[in-house]
Amino acid sequence: MLEKLILIGGSAGSITSVTEIIRRLPAHLNAAICVTIHIPSTSESYLPAIFEREAQMKVKHAEDGEMLLAGTVYVARPDLHLLIQGGMIKLARGAKENRHRPAIDPMFRSGARSFGQNVLGILLSGYLDDGAAGLITLAEDGATTIIQDPRDTVYPEMPLNALEYLRPDKVALIEEMPKVILEFCSHTGNHPELNPGVDGESNKVLIETGDHRYSMKGELSGFICPDCKGPLWESFASSKKSPSYRCHEGHSFGALSLAAGQNEALESALWESLRLFDEKIDLNKRLAKKSLDENLMTAFARYSSLIARGTTQAQLIRDILSQGIRPETDK
Repeated sequence: MLEKLILIGGSAGSITSVTEIIRRLPAHLNAAICVTIHIPSTSESYLPAIFEREAQMKVKHAEDGEMLLAGTVYVARPDLHLLIQGGMIKLARGAKENRHRPAIDPMFRSGARSFGQNVLGILLSGYLDDGAAGLITLAEDGATTIIQDPRDTVYPEMPLNALEYLRPDKVALIEEMPKVILEFCSHTGNHPELNPGVDGESNKVLIETGDHRYSMKGELSGFICPDCKGPLWESFASSKKSPSYRCHEGHSFGALSLAAGQNEALESALWESLRLFDEKIDLNKRLAKKSLDENLMTAFARYSSLIARGTTQAQLIRDILSQGIRPETDK
């Protein structure tokens, strides 16, 4: 049975980094590598072909139900979470986590439950906070954790957020990571003992197995899920520092991802409000013209007043939209 597992998660700016890491690893590495990078759910993924150009290892898209083999790199497919279930891969088109599918957190969590201290988890460049909670779970289960040095990234936000909540085993430059991986693989691993929570971790992101609202972890937050409008429960890692939010349908968010989802929901609501104001103004203009044509001056004055008031209110919304609903991390 496979003893060593390497999990790599990244987002914007991480494709070149993964290519460089894999390029410098030997063909017969005594570990399997699973890679999740945020990619659009509606487009075809060419990541295995990109990674394999200079790789000595075999690189392929992950297949549901296949056994993990040493010397192979498994890449997450579009619109499917890549999960580790024992020594096997499970693909799930369940609720998005941190507004992504595939997401990094479920891969990290399921890998921790399946391989424990025999996992090396690596978090690379990207936006927002996917991967932070999963990396904490890996650390709690005895895994080795590596975070790319933010100064070495194209987009440092994801590594910086993880570093805010976790002291990893190493903060490394990309050029240092192949050596770290080889050192990790050189140590004899213990035979992985499956955590009883392995199936539960997989079920968390299966759309047909929503969490039951009466057995949710944490407390009701008072916030709603940006994706399904259901209530969100707030929970914390054992460090008590990193908040996570999950609805009973399985949508999950870190704090930054939740804020980004709220920004999108707020902008959508403002556009809808603006449309309603414009329709109301158009209706009042039509009624005002009809009143004027029929010499109903009192009605004409009333509709004219409503037009002026609606135009002023609509302009307030236009001003907000023109400024933009900016993420909290923007300067």
